[in-house]
Amino acid sequence: MTSTDVYGLQPGDRITVSPGAAMSGHTYRTLAGGFALDVTSVRTDHRGDFEVSGIELTTRGAWRHGVPSRSVILPRGAYSIPVRVGDSVAASGISIAAAVTALHVRADGTAVADLLLPEGETRCGYNLVDLQHRARAAQEPVRRPCLRAHAAEARCQRCLDADEPATMPCDAERCSVTAVNVLLTRRGHTLGACGSHTEQVRHILQDGAAVTIVLRAGTRECYADGTQVATCRHCGHQIYPALAGARRPWRGNQWDETGRCGAAEDRTRIRTLHAPAETCAELDLAIAGAVCGPTADQHNELDCPARNLR
Repeated sequence: MTSTDVYGLQPGDRITVSPGAAMSGHTYRTLAGGFALDVTSVRTDHRGDFEVSGIELTTRGAWRHGVPSRSVILPRGAYSIPVRVGDSVAASGISIAAAVTALHVRADGTAVADLLLPEGETRCGYNLVDLQHRARAAQEPVRRPCLRAHAAEARCQRCLDADEPATMPCDAERCSVTAVNVLLTRRGHTLGACGSHTEQVRHILQDGAAVTIVLRAGTRECYADGTQVATCRHCGHQIYPALAGARRPWRGNQWDETGRCGAAEDRTRIRTLHAPAETCAELDLAIAGAVCGPTADQHNELDCPARNLR
């Protein structure tokens, strides 16, 4: 899609239709009221108008109760310009134009955007209905090391940190290496240790009988009972290593026997297994795109407050 074709439509676009501008796709009568639509299919008729089907949205961009669908005929320009990845937009609290690098859908259907500012900072969670479209990218942006899409020449701090490991660090003094072990004391204290500093960390704990547990890649925390906690790179929720003998390496909760990621399967309709975010880029994108918002890594999928909305 070129920068001049800002009113072209495609599935996934979200638009606000102007009052009196659309016709019903069934009766061909003019619709007096305006409404917002999540476009699911679109084609062009012989007049050049768009025959559009979609899900009706609330004023805040969420799916209406019952997820009602509508079929309408839209003349070009009878609706707001859809915001897409790569577009330049204005947002509340940002004094200069920012680029949209990713779009996410919350459990209630609300679409939110990640924005890249010119100085390289990425900000997340901007509701699409609050964004003002400024310009469309002349070329579709390509996915970068930060796992978001933006122009190659754009400054991005998260691209610089993308390959940093998400696994908990070594707790030895002046050591910034990723931990490979965690030491667990009888009092329930835990500290991470790299291969070179395991004995030094044991001395810090002042417990020669501390149990050494081998960390799995992506583990961000270890509970006092030795349970390792990671963040799923698909859904952003807490996941745990599977019990001995299980077929799958990670589980979503203590009763999970399948290892399947329900939130990711709802989104992609593809069978998906829980897997840990092993880099900062994977971790950052998983939390930003979680259906329940940026607190997803503080609970597992079973305890997710948005579970009943999906």
